[in-house]
Amino acid sequence: MTSDLDFHLFCPKGALSDLVQGIWSVSRPAEADELHAWLHSDAASGLLINLGAPLGYDEQEVPAGVYLLPVNKQTTRVTLPPGALAVGVRFLPGAGRAWMMERFAFEQGREAITPLTYHAELMALAASLRACRGHRQRLSLTYRWLRANQTLNQPLPRVINEVLQALDRPDADMTAFENGVMSQRQIERYFRRYLEMTPKYYQRLMRARQTLQALKLSPLAPLADIALELGFADQAHMTRELKQLIKITPKRYRQLLTQGAG
Repeated sequence: MTSDLDFHLFCPKGALSDLVQGIWSVSRPAEADELHAWLHSDAASGLLINLGAPLGYDEQEVPAGVYLLPVNKQTTRVTLPPGALAVGVRFLPGAGRAWMMERFAFEQGREAITPLTYHAELMALAASLRACRGHRQRLSLTYRWLRANQTLNQPLPRVINEVLQALDRPDADMTAFENGVMSQRQIERYFRRYLEMTPKYYQRLMRARQTLQALKLSPLAPLADIALELGFADQAHMTRELKQLIKITPKRYRQLLTQGAG
């Protein structure tokens, strides 16, 4: 992370913890160079409020405004130009989509970043954020707005939360959830509705993220050992999965770690 990137993150506890992973605020000085970063796939959606210069989200230019970020199914390239100023909310997987459908009658199934300029409440939030001085005020205002607009006591059905937690394990088996409460087919329908992916794809994403963490924690461990520990068929299988989902190979990621860029 470069010295001219001023990034602040707040992770709510309590009432918002079932909906939000984190609220963030970022700025860059006007004299800075353009900065490229990678947003690793986490099966979650987000809210982006751009208050400054146009940002880049993959191949799309994002001018000032309020946007819903699509469910992140693969690693995304983000461009932060000189003078960037933005605030965002990262929802928990599925929860953000459920909340947007409930609170703003938002339909699922959109793959691209979506402008939300027709929502007066969101535009009013953006106007209030522009008047804030500093990251702390922006984070606090966004938190209070979310609390005031939280409509769901439990954003997702309880069994879906249980499945999400279980699928974080590499050895999870979907047949274990066919307990009479909800069939595997019903669970898959819920996943497609709220996460826009199958449980199997979600498990692949989580395993890919766990691989990055394992590479950080054990930088000298043989890649073949890490692959077997995380349930890949072999090292080649692990490499294919990371290349497809994270857009980097384990060897290249390990090189970036040694250079201090991972």
